[in-house]
Amino acid sequence: MFVNAYLADPGKTKAYYSLALQKCAKNMNLNAIFDCLNQDSRFANALSSVLGGRISMICSAMKKITLNMVQTVYNLGVGEACQKRVMELLLNSTYIFPTIKDGALIKRTKPFFHPAIISTLQQVFAKNVAEKYSDCFTSSISAGPRHDEKEMPIAITAFIATCYHASLDEYHMGAFIAIDFNADQYEDVYIGHVKTLINIREGNPDAFHRLMADLFQEVLQNTTARTINVSEGAMVLLDLAGMDV
Repeated sequence: MFVNAYLADPGKTKAYYSLALQKCAKNMNLNAIFDCLNQDSRFANALSSVLGGRISMICSAMKKITLNMVQTVYNLGVGEACQKRVMELLLNSTYIFPTIKDGALIKRTKPFFHPAIISTLQQVFAKNVAEKYSDCFTSSISAGPRHDEKEMPIAITAFIATCYHASLDEYHMGAFIAIDFNADQYEDVYIGHVKTLINIREGNPDAFHRLMADLFQEVLQNTTARTINVSEGAMVLLDLAGMDV
């Protein structure tokens, strides 16, 4: 989910999962499992299927979050008004931009900063995921005063946006009509969002870092608020100098 959230090719998916499992087994010094993954194709396929199933459950959960939110956060309405609104939002991926002036305009300098995307990311990372997998959050720049700031990964940002695209599609007739959310149907949307972010990174590396670092902070500021408040509250009362040594 941090590197590539949307593997559509079944052959590539199986190979990717197998390599990921081998890497994990090696890092955890599980030598017997590592050897089985390398030498026993049936074992590798079976274990890869388990991993694939878990990833599918995670993706389905994210899609469910977006579907539950899409009608309200984008003010879709019903009937013809809904159809028109969906068309407007899907045009040029308008739905990834936050709005200003009561929704009449979009903030074109902040793609993927729509409150719906931020809220969904906050729900995804609600259970200390960012802390648990802190090594997966890195910086795309190596110099400057902000080089050590963590960024929201491209893959999961693009995937959440893809989920919203799919959820909007389900209202394109003016009322909800379920659409099968599968790799073949929405791979091109995911790749399009990934390319948008890569183009920003290649065109202006500092702007890309600022965007994704700000997104990381925006998502994490609420999910870690209780931890910060508890810690800072205790420090206010603590007499550090007077503690026994």
